[in-house]
Amino acid sequence: MIGQVIIDTMYLTVKYPNADVFEKWNRYTKGVEKRKLREGLVVGDFLVRTGGSGYKISVWKNDARVFLTDDVDTKRGDGNGMGIWDQFGPKFLIENGLNLKFAVKKFLFDIGVHGDYLIRISRIDIAIDIFGESVKNFRLDEWRENWVGRSRLSKAFLIYGVVI
Repeated sequence: MIGQVIIDTMYLTVKYPNADVFEKWNRYTKGVEKRKLREGLVVGDFLVRTGGSGYKISVWKNDARVFLTDDVDTKRGDGNGMGIWDQFGPKFLIENGLNLKFAVKKFLFDIGVHGDYLIRISRIDIAIDIFGESVKNFRLDEWRENWVGRSRLSKAFLIYGVVI
């Protein structure tokens, strides 16, 4: 089989201790209905939307997004805050692949993070493209049972005949 493996989405956490970036963007959500906030509010080049996973709001620019909260170190105590959760999709990654570190820092600067803070990769999603093969010819058990890698496969979900 011939194909390619690409990073589909990269998730980062920023050890950001302050609520100022959250407050900067949250002010646009005051008095806005939840339904409207789910669709998003255009603020300059960004879209402010609802959050997720404990984060109250998210700020999007194409497929790059940050999740923000006021539950940060200055409120919860040193090391107990949630910081900022970043997600960078394939378009961002492809466009900035040769200068990814700079592009991530610029995106964070553009949303209001000024200064250097610890940034960690928390998760990477990959996509596999197999060329010239029909999905109906894949043996799903082979994909689940023959995982090869440094880490063990923690989960494989079978939904409508496709392993995810």
